[in-house]
Amino acid sequence: MPSNLDIDAIKKIINISEEFCLPPRIAQLIYQRGVRMKDVRVFLAPGIENLHPPSLLPDIDIAIERIKYAIDKGEKILIFGDFDADGITSTALLYDALTLISDRVGKHIPSRLNEGYDLGKDAVVEKANEGYNLMITTDCGSKAVDSIDTANELGMDVIVSDHHLMGDEIPKAIAIVNPVRDDSSYPYKYLAGVGVVYKLVKALSETYSQIDADSYLDLVALGTIADVVPLTGENRILVKLGIDMMKKQPKPWMDALCQTSGIDPKRLTSWHLAYSIVPRINSAGRLGDADISLDMLIARDKSKSIERATELEKKNRERKRICDLVYKEVIEVINKDGFKDAIVLASPKWHSGVIGIVATRLVEKFGVPVVLISTEIPPARGSVRSDKGFDTIEALEHASDVLIRFGGHKEASGFLIDEENIPHFKELFLEYVRSKDYEKTPDKEHHIAPDITCDLEEIDRSLTEGINLLEPFGVNNPEPVFQLRCVKVLARPEVIKNYHLRFQVTDGKHFLSAYYHNGVSKLSQIYPGREISIIGTPYIRQWRDLDYIELLVKAVGAPLTDKRLNIKIGTQRADSVKAPSIKIVREKEKVAITHDEIDDCEHLTIDYYTTPRGYHEMMLWREYNGKINGLNVCLTEEELVKEEGAILRQIPRRAELVRLYRRMVSIAEDDFIGFDQIKNLLIEGINRREIRCAIMIFNELGLLVREGDGLRVNKNPPPDIKLDDSVFFRLFSAERERLEKFFKHLRAKIRRDGRKI
Repeated sequence: MPSNLDIDAIKKIINISEEFCLPPRIAQLIYQRGVRMKDVRVFLAPGIENLHPPSLLPDIDIAIERIKYAIDKGEKILIFGDFDADGITSTALLYDALTLISDRVGKHIPSRLNEGYDLGKDAVVEKANEGYNLMITTDCGSKAVDSIDTANELGMDVIVSDHHLMGDEIPKAIAIVNPVRDDSSYPYKYLAGVGVVYKLVKALSETYSQIDADSYLDLVALGTIADVVPLTGENRILVKLGIDMMKKQPKPWMDALCQTSGIDPKRLTSWHLAYSIVPRINSAGRLGDADISLDMLIARDKSKSIERATELEKKNRERKRICDLVYKEVIEVINKDGFKDAIVLASPKWHSGVIGIVATRLVEKFGVPVVLISTEIPPARGSVRSDKGFDTIEALEHASDVLIRFGGHKEASGFLIDEENIPHFKELFLEYVRSKDYEKTPDKEHHIAPDITCDLEEIDRSLTEGINLLEPFGVNNPEPVFQLRCVKVLARPEVIKNYHLRFQVTDGKHFLSAYYHNGVSKLSQIYPGREISIIGTPYIRQWRDLDYIELLVKAVGAPLTDKRLNIKIGTQRADSVKAPSIKIVREKEKVAITHDEIDDCEHLTIDYYTTPRGYHEMMLWREYNGKINGLNVCLTEEELVKEEGAILRQIPRRAELVRLYRRMVSIAEDDFIGFDQIKNLLIEGINRREIRCAIMIFNELGLLVREGDGLRVNKNPPPDIKLDDSVFFRLFSAERERLEKFFKHLRAKIRRDGRKI
């Protein structure tokens, strides 16, 4: 549905678009995500300086002092992690950092099959007997009361580094570094386990110069994406910076994973991490031994990384095969026995390492909470998954009397249980489900709310490249979804691998490829000549030597038939009726909007006395929550040419960027470009927005690094830099091309005396 924007919102969107040289629809998406003008620069190009200081975390000073004592005294330090990707990356980060300052550091990742989730007593006893004096947990330990008591009894101190919810009883650890503690004043509560470890290492680096905490941002990004935490605030910054590092200076493990999975690291996105890299990291822990993944992440030579990545590739293929078998068996049981309110099933044939993945697929299919339990090895292991609105941890707490232990997050958790208690657990779980009022969503297509409703002609390269600026995508920062009002299917869809569809649509002038994942069930609705509305996200598809825009379809439906805007171009208002109007002018590089009394108006016109930034900007008024009768561009050709030049000068071309980079390097003092030097560029006549565009490009490519109130020239930039590797450059180039075409179109219309578009 349209966004129902008011005049103030449209003005702010247009000004964001102008100030940052963004396509208006991208500015709209940024605005709709709650970002306002003062925060746009940080949203688009955040830096380390935008993170909260580690000192705000509870107990971090105590933890640092205890670690320093262990280093000074030569004590043995154990890092105890978890077998999922968040736990593995957390362990890799802390292990690599501590081995720079001590040669008495060990690591342990529990076996999913033999030990299960969290800190187990048997492992604690074993490690204490091996002579460890200090244990630091990563991504676990917040509820391990008994195990930490055992460690204390055996003379082994424990520091808990975790992000999971605390239990009713607090473990007696030396320090519990956890942002979600009840007494925590840390401003951001959604760090992944690896994010907490990064903060710990960042604090440690203030004492030990050998440690560069920011060199681990790639691991932080990987673990954060893997743990499906909200990608807002600090998490978004950490992941964005980490992905930038992977693209510019990939470590041996990243090179190896990209090689085995066929990913171009320079075009890496959060999607590649979530759906290609993370499953490979997780595959080892799911099928038994997570140390394969850990060894790869801490390897310093490429040959070992390639060797481990190749092993993970085999593990991942095996994981997929087992997943498909278990999923097929579960569906057969459901088809035979049915379910009510929730799915709770157990079997000795189901591998405990994949039941979580299968449960997630079942939630997507049926829209109800799912519990799958593997009784293959005692004690039985269960995985719980749910959609939004249902808290799996609360559900497990309701059944905690029959569980050995449990943990996890709101929508994904796990537990251990004795097999004889499973029937009672099922009763308690279903009792909890029935006591809760939450929305079940078996058909998610009917629940997709598009961010923007538009016409096919708006889906162009500048818009599609601009979407990348909103990265990384994930929880609470999803990929933007567009609804195309009315398109016609050109030919019968191609069926791909029995499940997916690829087809072409048109509006009569423009054409678009569409890919519908798992869309074969909708084949009867998508046939040649049929008019449909279509919901999805555009992306640049690379195929052989070509790249082109394709829409990743999420839903199809009946066409929308709302009225098109009547747009007129000319030197006079084209309407003869004295309808109230909204006037758009430009004042001191900003758009100003004035209007008549428009409350309860039946008809309203939009009059542009300045040049709009293309068709996209004019289409914003289609989402205005009033009744727009028409839109007029009231300019002479002379006025248009003048404004066109001013707008295009804001967007630097390739040659201009080269000259500007050389000029900026030449004015640097000790490789630093301060605010005063940048002001001198303005005095020389270089456009303020052109400088901003250039800085964004150079910063993204690693040529210039933000430092305090200025920029540091990178004397050792990444090798083989190309301007086309920059998302900002590709976007600005596409935006300039779009505007040039639009201005040419406007000039032609004005010469033809203001005919309708």
